[in-house]
Amino acid sequence: GEGGEVAGGEDEEMDEEEQQRRLEARCNKFGTEMAPNPYGEDLKAKLCCARREVGLGAEVVADSVHCYGLDRLSTTEIMDYFRDYAPSYVLWLDDSSGNVVFGDPANVQRVLNLFTKPIRLPRAKKPVPEGAEGEEGEAAEPEPEASAEPEEPKYDAVWRRGPDYTKSGQTYPVLVRQATDQDKKPDKPKKSKRLWLQGNGSYSNSSNPTGAEGALSGGN
Repeated sequence: GEGGEVAGGEDEEMDEEEQQRRLEARCNKFGTEMAPNPYGEDLKAKLCCARREVGLGAEVVADSVHCYGLDRLSTTEIMDYFRDYAPSYVLWLDDSSGNVVFGDPANVQRVLNLFTKPIRLPRAKKPVPEGAEGEEGEAAEPEPEASAEPEEPKYDAVWRRGPDYTKSGQTYPVLVRQATDQDKKPDKPKKSKRLWLQGNGSYSNSSNPTGAEGALSGGN
């Protein structure tokens, strides 16, 4: 009846709060901070292709994860990267992205919950009221309010960050998310990694090479 529906809604809300508390506890434990460059922009790695975002209507592929930032890794090195979670094979999509298939959805969940970290987003900058600037036009630091509640942390709802890897003196960030049925090879061929590497990593794509914000991504 109506009473059951209300009780179910309250239970669901409590579950979400509990999940948030656990996520925050894990972030504190493993040192996940509100970095100004949560997606590894500060590493300045030149990636060949744009990040693939999740579109509307996408369906989860339970036994696979989708990875971005694989430009300098070989298939063997990717398998070794996930070696503790029994990967089966790698399906390359372009020179920067691929799906790692595990065969067992439970291993995918272990990768997402144990191997990777949630991406905690920076706080949005609040507008400075007129007349509140300090010296040389800089915004004056607002005085903290004793009664103000701390702002709840925000996380990317889709992407997570795996351990960085270093190759040829350059460190690369690796972004990981659940794979979907939209993660497929493009119909039209794109410029190969061979030509891109010959140009010293100067390959430029019409899309943002560091990845544009998508429909379900938290952005950066």
